[in-house]
Amino acid sequence: MEYGWSRNGNQRCVRHRAPESTMSVSSDIRFTRRKLSRPCRGCCAALASLLVLLLLAAVAVYLGHMYLVGDPLNRQTFRGSFVVSSWGVSEGEKGNDLEPKANRTRETELQQALYNLYLNSELKSCFVSADILALDSSEEGMRVHFEVSFEPIFTAVSTAEVTAVLARALTEPTAYFSKITTLPETLHIE
Repeated sequence: MEYGWSRNGNQRCVRHRAPESTMSVSSDIRFTRRKLSRPCRGCCAALASLLVLLLLAAVAVYLGHMYLVGDPLNRQTFRGSFVVSSWGVSEGEKGNDLEPKANRTRETELQQALYNLYLNSELKSCFVSADILALDSSEEGMRVHFEVSFEPIFTAVSTAEVTAVLARALTEPTAYFSKITTLPETLHIE
C-alpha cells in the first residue's frame, strides 16, 4: 500500500466537495501545508525529493559531457604527403604494379600502418583516425596523401609533434613501414 491510498482504493488526501460558487475565492486557491493530511505530506515530500535528485543528475550529466567528452568541433586535422620509392614485393604482385586492386591493398596497408603508428605514439591519448586520401604517381615513386585527426582534451597538438612522430618512423625502419622504402625528405604536413 502506497502513501496517500486507503485499503479500499480511494485516495485519502482527495476531498470531493461541491464548489460553493462558480467563482473561486482566494482562500480556496491558496495551497498551504496545513490543508494536507499527514500521508499526503509524505507523498509531496517524496515527489519533491525525487525532482531535486533528477535535477542534480541532469546537472551532473551536463557538466560531465561538457568537460570530459571532447567537442567534435575542436578536432584538429593534419594533411600531409610523402613519397614511397619502392614497395615490398609479395608472391603474386609485381613491384611497379599500378592496377586498382594493388592500389587498394597498398592504401589499406598504409592506412593501417599510419593508424598503428599514431595509436602507439606519445600522441595516442588524443589520436582519433588516420586516412589515406590518394596515391599519385610521381617522378620519385608513389606520392601518398594522408590525413590524421586528433581531439585534444587538455592541450593542442602541434604540426611539429605530428611531423616528428611520422619522420621518426620513416627514417628509422619500424614494423609499421617495413614493407616499403620511403624518401623521408619528401614528408610534408600542414
